[in-house]
Amino acid sequence: MTETTQANSNDETIRKIWVRDLKVGEQFHTVFRAAAKEKITSRAGKSFLKLSLADRTGLVDGRIFENVDAADAAFALDDYLLVKGRVDQFKGRTQLVI
Repeated sequence: MTETTQANSNDETIRKIWVRDLKVGEQFHTVFRAAAKEKITSRAGKSFLKLSLADRTGLVDGRIFENVDAADAAFALDDYLLVKGRVDQFKGRTQLVI
């Protein structure tokens, strides 16, 4: 089941993609609930945001590597987020790079 919405600002299509339907390599622009978030510093000294994103079909890991401080301040736990990026795989687990 998918739902489609037309964004007003740039006529970009937003299509609901469920966690259970995510496929490695595909692009996404959809809504998930922020179930968890943590700001982490990598071994290289760069910060990133580690997320758990949820919908009614499950949970998926998410990562934000750019504008980390602004992203961290922009939302709280249980907020619904419109996110855009690609589906990746890291250490055998599906991960969204936002």
